[in-house]
Amino acid sequence: MSATQLLNLRVDEGAPLQVLIRPCVDAVFVAVTDMGKVGTVVRVFRHPVGPGDDTYDVRTVLGKRSDSEGGDIGAETLLARQLQAALAHGDKRSVILSVALERELTVAMMRVLLEEITLRLNAAAGVESAAGLS
Repeated sequence: MSATQLLNLRVDEGAPLQVLIRPCVDAVFVAVTDMGKVGTVVRVFRHPVGPGDDTYDVRTVLGKRSDSEGGDIGAETLLARQLQAALAHGDKRSVILSVALERELTVAMMRVLLEEITLRLNAAAGVESAAGLS
């Protein structure tokens, strides 16, 4: 298990994002903020159902639930799910993601975050990054 990492990322013209990455024994905690707050927290569990085939259980722990009324999946949920999928194969830890932004979490921002976070997590685990936002 590696140490906590704190990043300041400039992903667009807005304020830099503060990203905290804290690997733990049973989970990886990631906080993304430009407000210095916790915000919406989601947790993702990966369940293998066959060789190379996984399902994902995403739960809102705290904050807004964008998909509760049959609406579109929230950006936080999508980013958390993509982070879980990008963890090295066989990594059984869940992903806990906190997002508190004054602006909308865009696909471009998610790409940068996904790349930067998985690069650091997999480097700490000694694995090459295979991140990609579908």
